[in-house]
Amino acid sequence: MQLGSLVASLCALSSTVLADADFASVRRRLRKDMSGRKTDPAEKYFHIGVETWLMHGSLLGWWWNKQIMPWDSDIDVQVMEPSMYYLAAYYNMSVFHYKTPRIPEGRDYLLEINPHYHNREQTDLLNAIDARWIDTVTGLFIDITTARYNLSHPAGAGMLSCKDGHEYRDTYLLPLHDTKFEGAPVKIPYRFQDMLESEYGIDALTDKDFHDHTFDDDSMEWVPHMNIQAQERLNHGY
Repeated sequence: MQLGSLVASLCALSSTVLADADFASVRRRLRKDMSGRKTDPAEKYFHIGVETWLMHGSLLGWWWNKQIMPWDSDIDVQVMEPSMYYLAAYYNMSVFHYKTPRIPEGRDYLLEINPHYHNREQTDLLNAIDARWIDTVTGLFIDITTARYNLSHPAGAGMLSCKDGHEYRDTYLLPLHDTKFEGAPVKIPYRFQDMLESEYGIDALTDKDFHDHTFDDDSMEWVPHMNIQAQERLNHGY
């Protein structure tokens, strides 16, 4: 799965750039080869010191089988607001080369920051995605949104808000758990089940028939209904 390769590569990446640059301004001098990096252990999650965690559909995929849902076309992660400012100031439009067992020849990945990342208002719905990691070969990407402390929230201190409308208390997020997703080390929120139930409803954590797929407990995979129907025809001899 190409998205799986993207996760395996980008979850070990660091990324360097001028804020608010456009795609055409990427320069080769910003390309860095991370394949032989020696300063950090191989299992370290995000080499530039920015903590990021799975959210939304990617977190739900982790809940089921620690893999991307077969119908998902991207991956969703979040960072805190200071981290987004740091990435925008020093790493916007950087290209990083990284090798993994799945891609031994390596591949280039671009970190692009939305120039509207500094807008904290939830009314900015067209710019809810603050940044993206982009596979420059396939165009597959990881969406990065920002969790920001809302100091005027009616629920009081400790409330985090995102431009996509999601809100939660920081005690639901922290401390982050270490786990694996698509075979790569990742982090997830502390109260991940509560957050998933809040976003998708409790049925999303138990319903094994969704999006023309059925979850198979033996293989721990989402199986397309067409595959199940084909197997049933074989079993019945027609």
